Amino acid sequence: MAKPQDNRGSASSAANGNAGRRRRILLGALVFFFGVAVLAGGAFFLFRQWFTGNPRFALRRIELHAHGYFQNNAEELRKILQLEYRRDNLFSLDLAKLRGKVQAIPCVRNCELVRILPDTLRVRISERIPRALLGNPASTWMVDEEGIILNRHQAMPISGTLPVIAGVRPETGFVAGKKLPELASALDLLMRSIRNFPDLAPVLFDVKNPDELQVTFRFQGRRAYRVKFPAAAKNYDYLLLHLQQALINAEATGETRTNINLLFEGTLVFQ
Repeated sequence: MAKPQDNRGSASSAANGNAGRRRRILLGALVFFFGVAVLAGGAFFLFRQWFTGNPRFALRRIELHAHGYFQNNAEELRKILQLEYRRDNLFSLDLAKLRGKVQAIPCVRNCELVRILPDTLRVRISERIPRALLGNPASTWMVDEEGIILNRHQAMPISGTLPVIAGVRPETGFVAGKKLPELASALDLLMRSIRNFPDLAPVLFDVKNPDELQVTFRFQGRRAYRVKFPAAAKNYDYLLLHLQQALINAEATGETRTNINLLFEGTLVFQ
């Protein structure tokens, strides 16, 4: 009768083999991760030596492209960004953070920052264009077409005369960079006049009545007309065209009245 085969020795050998394989795998993983750490540390050291710690890439110049307040004003921009020549390294600069600082300047509409090797930061700035004065012709405060408040002394200089928007009474006073949504209708009508109806030059907007917009125009650079528009109208182009044609006819026929009402569903009435 055959004796049963003893498998304890073979089982023990298999267990020992599996344990050895696990140890080898673990040791291989440790060696791999140690190698990755060494490579990462070496890469960081080399990057610092070659780039962020290299005096060749120290900031020495800001190349500023701007038309307006910041034109030829790179030194003020450097101070705003808190940059120091020969101290700050070009590769250590956080361009996204610096761009955020530039965008926070009230007169700036948009900007772009680019590293130019070996030592120059190029900055392109697009500035907001002042479109109207707030309160009176001598006011310090202006707005662009989006209703953003600008300080007259820290914004694009404007040749010529800007129209005035009267009747604005902000609760906390005027603050550069703040938006005035209540001026949306007045600025919409203003920009449509500028772009599409150059013969109708707005001189004064009165926005104190929320239901109507009173605008004084100078027609073809001569006579002034005071016109009432509905607030928040969706057809300002049509109303301005209607007004322009009426003023052409009025001057041809010798009409002397200069107050005009456009509140009655687009019907124009001289008063």
